[in-house]
Amino acid sequence: MLVVRANEVGAILRLRRRLIQLGQLSTFHSYFSNCRKFAGDLIKNDKGLTEYQGEICDRLIERRRIAVRGPHGLGKTALAAILILWFAITREIAGIEWKVVTTAGSHRQLKRYLWPEIHHWARKLDWAKIPLTPFTRYQLLATELKLSWGQAFAVASSNHELIEGAHAPQILFIFDESKAIAEQTFDACEGAFSIGEAYAAALSTPGEAIGRFYDIHSRKPGYLDWDAIHVTRERVIAAGQMAKAWADARRTQWGINSRLYLNRVEGQFSIDDKEGIIPLAWIKAAQERWKAWKAAGGAISRLTAIGGDIAAGGVDATILAHRENNIIGEITCESSDTMQATGAIARRLKANPGASAVVDIVAVGTGVVHRLRELDMAVIPFNGGKATSMRDMTSGELEFADKRSAAYWHFRELLDPSNGREIMLPEYETETSSLTRDLTIPRWREESNGKIRVESKRKMRSRIGGSTDAGDAVVMAFWPEADGIFKRHWWRYWCRPGERLDPVEVVGLSGELEFVECVELPERFDLILQSWHSAFKDDEPPNKAAYVVGQVHGYKGADCYVIDQDRRRYDFPGLIAAISRMNDKWPGSRNAKLVDKIQNGPAIIRGIRKQASPITAIDPDGNLVSRANAAGAMVYHGRVFLPHPKTAAWVEGLISEAAEFPNGSNAEQVSALTLALSSVRAVQTAETEFFIGGRGNDGIAKHG
Repeated sequence: MLVVRANEVGAILRLRRRLIQLGQLSTFHSYFSNCRKFAGDLIKNDKGLTEYQGEICDRLIERRRIAVRGPHGLGKTALAAILILWFAITREIAGIEWKVVTTAGSHRQLKRYLWPEIHHWARKLDWAKIPLTPFTRYQLLATELKLSWGQAFAVASSNHELIEGAHAPQILFIFDESKAIAEQTFDACEGAFSIGEAYAAALSTPGEAIGRFYDIHSRKPGYLDWDAIHVTRERVIAAGQMAKAWADARRTQWGINSRLYLNRVEGQFSIDDKEGIIPLAWIKAAQERWKAWKAAGGAISRLTAIGGDIAAGGVDATILAHRENNIIGEITCESSDTMQATGAIARRLKANPGASAVVDIVAVGTGVVHRLRELDMAVIPFNGGKATSMRDMTSGELEFADKRSAAYWHFRELLDPSNGREIMLPEYETETSSLTRDLTIPRWREESNGKIRVESKRKMRSRIGGSTDAGDAVVMAFWPEADGIFKRHWWRYWCRPGERLDPVEVVGLSGELEFVECVELPERFDLILQSWHSAFKDDEPPNKAAYVVGQVHGYKGADCYVIDQDRRRYDFPGLIAAISRMNDKWPGSRNAKLVDKIQNGPAIIRGIRKQASPITAIDPDGNLVSRANAAGAMVYHGRVFLPHPKTAAWVEGLISEAAEFPNGSNAEQVSALTLALSSVRAVQTAETEFFIGGRGNDGIAKHG
């Protein structure tokens, strides 16, 4: 009988693993030129590549350069991630020097989408069949993969020199969202094609009919060595990657000939640049509703908001749009004198406590805002040229170049009959202004980075010989932040014990700058719980950019401290893993986890209970707006504390979303917040005291 000493067991196991790897090497060479087979054999618990994704892989190996365009949902980022893993692993096992260069129109695309997708698919690999050890956290970094024979890394598309300097016997270039990538970036990879075995994959939804990506697909001379591939809407639907109902709804919403429909649903380029943003029929319908309301004796009882387009003097006039909920009660023409215009706004705000004014500050409106703040009036400065993170309400996909574009698109969605908002507008007409003209005449386009841009006021003035003052005033009156439930200046903030952080600067109700001192985070809480908004990305509609949001709250007396947050797109297994990670990071929250019963709660409970971890599905009272109003009272009274914005990057996003709720484009963070605040009484246990137990660099204390 063979006797094995205990200290030899480890060596025997390592030898066994090495023998298995040597056996695998004899068969693994078949994957070197077959990404389709690699994905089919080595990705666990997945339905594999779609037929068209497999064809794309084959054509990359055959043609070396591919440019793929298609609609949303075809799985471009997932395919790019799989290509990167296939290339890196097969070349690493073969012992050949390799590189993978990933770039995109913005570094955000790489950091938030492509590289998280690489991490996701790396976790799904069947490592038992791969003669490599699984990637460690020192090998697979946030935006880099470093192995013995090569590396994959992210490069900003503006860094042409670094891309041009990338050389290796085997090299792969990934151009993600290629419509936004400059021609110089494409040209920078040519040196690698001249001396090595190089491959390039450019993947994107179409945008404007300009740029290198368009030139390749339009088969212009000089780019015929690229294999241009168009994945059609029909193939994406047949593969189960797009719901036909979603495509039909977008055709109704955007119009079959619109740029958005052609780009995002058909995967086609569009060269039409004369499209108005709001259909005339929608405006006429809103005006007919206003007439019926007025004929029935309708009158504004209490203003919600005033939109103010301030004149710069001369023949221009200041236009004010007076709104109560979904009705523009009247549009008034005020003096071009800024102080008189200020007085007109102040009188109305004083007569309508709780109302706010949204004032355009691009020209002379800044003085109006300053004076209204001196008068302790609620005023929101509106800078149409400022960047915004706001998305559209209907699909959650569309991003905007600036606030003006976001505001016009938001108002477009409010007018859309399919949204059921029943907006009412007067037929405002003067010798120099027309509301109907103002709302129908602005043009829009989708830029190469995928963002929507509405024609600027300056360009329209030169094109039509006038200004869209009335339309701008109405659009600003419906700006989401005008009547958000959670005001920015209500929030309070915490810091870790012993931290020295400056007070948080906020703009108060009067418009004056205020400084909010941080309080120290308690070392002990009465209760720590997790709250999860769980509309994960497999839900209908499949192409809505919904996020899963998990928050950790600590409760001490009547105060709530929002300690941590995880916000990203997850499928169901990813959500279960995220909850487990939050358990490990915050052990005190392990026994108090809440999910909305309506949002996949039962399925999540079944998944979590397999891990012997308690979780509760809450059937919340009322709808989200009613819960938010109740939670708003706690925020108003200074009972909800957020981390100092300098210590947690997610804080500003939560504040912005809450400020725009319920009219903003996202509500996932508000949902998680209000689920906890409305349910804490039901789960609070007076006899149990929890300790903070955050682990890692983000841990607040190490008390175990």
